Amino acid sequence: MSSCFLTITVLTYNSEKYIFETLESISTQARKDVQVIISDDCSVDKTVEIIDNWKSLHEAKFKEIILLTSIENQGIVRNKIKTFPLISGEYLKGLAGDDKLAENAIEAIKNDTVKYQDDEIILGKVKWFGENVNQNTIVIRNEITQKLNSSDKQIEYLLNGYHYPAIGFLYKTSFITQVGLFDERFKNLEDIGLHLRLLFKKKQIQFSENCYVHYRKHHENVSSLQTIEILSKLQIDYLKIILEFAKKYGKRKFILNAQWNLVLSYLIFKLGNQGFICKQLNSLRTSFQPKKFYNLFSNE
Repeated sequence: MSSCFLTITVLTYNSEKYIFETLESISTQARKDVQVIISDDCSVDKTVEIIDNWKSLHEAKFKEIILLTSIENQGIVRNKIKTFPLISGEYLKGLAGDDKLAENAIEAIKNDTVKYQDDEIILGKVKWFGENVNQNTIVIRNEITQKLNSSDKQIEYLLNGYHYPAIGFLYKTSFITQVGLFDERFKNLEDIGLHLRLLFKKKQIQFSENCYVHYRKHHENVSSLQTIEILSKLQIDYLKIILEFAKKYGKRKFILNAQWNLVLSYLIFKLGNQGFICKQLNSLRTSFQPKKFYNLFSNE
């Protein structure tokens, strides 16, 4: 049962370079109906020390601030899951330890929960900042969201290989509990499976015009590529999830497409995930997507 309006969870791992900036973006919007849970995944730098100091200065401004630590690194999914027994907010907003809560985001979230009071999933805008980034980049764009006006269209957007910015989501906590938490088979890929499970319940994402988060792009992001690698280390797990839900959805073009991408990705990793041959294989993979040809011969 919720006892406050909003819980903000912050996940950290060796985040000493950015965590203070992240926490300050929250403290400038402090409210007594907001709970903050910070979950650290066994950092070996000064992350926990910085959080402890910030907590002692600001905990009176919030409903409460909870710091969770680990004795071993467990990955993003388990780091997130361990926050759930302590969540007391009616709504849940996640944040990474290197991002920032957008200015006036909590007030915007409050307004959106009134506007979409009968809905369980709201996606706010996310603005990129950081290394080699156009500072005006905001996702997800309106010309895209206007076309995603049903749960089926929102599912197919994901099965087609596109993404919603995970850090922009706001969830009604009771619905997340009802649907189930994150899939622990994939320790560093928490978002895509959850979003598909939610949408398979025939619930629609409501797209807010408000910016919730500033997402920091830098070379240390979990999803970033090493410069000589062809595919992300998360590629295989991502494609396994897509294939699993494509089979549940039942349309052959999505199943064939996921299988094609998974087989070619396995081969690229088998050959070292770098170099000329892997680059050519990846070009083959992306150029000859089965869904492109399937659409020519089927009305599915």
